Amino acid sequence: MKGIQKMQLMLAAFALAAVPVFADRIISVNDLPQNIRDTLAEAFPENQIHRAKADSKEYEITLADGTEIDFYRDGEWKEIDSYSGIPALLLPEYVTEYVAANFPGETVCTAEKNRRELEVELSDGTELYFSYDGSFLGQKTGAHHRSHHHR
Repeated sequence: MKGIQKMQLMLAAFALAAVPVFADRIISVNDLPQNIRDTLAEAFPENQIHRAKADSKEYEITLADGTEIDFYRDGEWKEIDSYSGIPALLLPEYVTEYVAANFPGETVCTAEKNRRELEVELSDGTELYFSYDGSFLGQKTGAHHRSHHHR
């Protein structure tokens, strides 16, 4: 009987110890790496950080206007969702130039870095796909802006 109780206690302790490694936890803005704080201050000078969360792989930031940005641990952004539009300084020049030339008046509202491509969605719902060398890969026309519903 004692052996079983000891085993249950050890398993419970292990389970509790393992949880924080994988779970999102809310952190202070001051706990964000300086390069992430600098990027946010430069790109969104009027938009305060509402909430910052961290897990073992990334940081999830929500700004006061609802903009959501996921950063990898090294400070590079992974995904951005913003109803008001993503500031050009966060996007590669080939994206901003392509959008300005081919979709005047539209803003980039979501951007996601996948393994093989950068996917952006415009305010009209059009999705554009680019390789990381700047080549335009294609587009998909959509009627609905998907920002913020994936979380």
